[in-house]
Amino acid sequence: SGQRHSCARQGAGVAMPTFTTTPQVDTPSLLADPIRAYLESHDKRVDDAVLADTVRRMRQVVVRDLMQPRDARPGKESNTLYTGACARKARLVFDGAEREPVRARTLLKFLLGDLVELSVLAMARLAGCPIEDNNIDLTIKGEDGVLVPVHPDGLYRAPTQQAYNVEIKSCDSRTFDAWQAQGGPDDTWGYLTQASVEIQAWREAGVKVQQTIFLAVSTGSRQVDVAE
Repeated sequence: SGQRHSCARQGAGVAMPTFTTTPQVDTPSLLADPIRAYLESHDKRVDDAVLADTVRRMRQVVVRDLMQPRDARPGKESNTLYTGACARKARLVFDGAEREPVRARTLLKFLLGDLVELSVLAMARLAGCPIEDNNIDLTIKGEDGVLVPVHPDGLYRAPTQQAYNVEIKSCDSRTFDAWQAQGGPDDTWGYLTQASVEIQAWREAGVKVQQTIFLAVSTGSRQVDVAE
């Protein structure tokens, strides 16, 4: 994006990344093309491992989004504090300022987005894509020693053993078209910052990750296009 994203609480000591624009090159799709090929194939079978893991994760999402009280404890470190659009709001949240009630539409949006992303992840695994460690518990360590929880969507290991961070996002058709036109998302909603934080977390866990596979699925009027 070419912009420096500075959304972090003061004193956390987490250095935010500076983004530079890189030329877009045509590379084979690692996830989107296999997903399309799998969905269009007639040779499908029940994969008990993928099924069980997907059901387990969807159950966790439903419990978290619908059945647990909202966690508003002051001083709680979260990756989302560093990827929001407003540093001041992030600091207020960290300090425990009273937060506005969550609207029903917002909660439903979170729930549906999570379920879409888990479904796309399941499709990728059914298509044979080597994705592991969905929502694994990782951390990044700030300069003040604080460990900030980070939960990537997954890790893709290519046959060359090169490892990629995996980020799956659902979006409306207008956003999808914009990402297509510009070769990916900008940092308006903190997605580049989020990917950078996740890469750093992988590295601190001992996994050499250089890039993120950003997989977008349109849930708008032209559903459901998939792009990488």
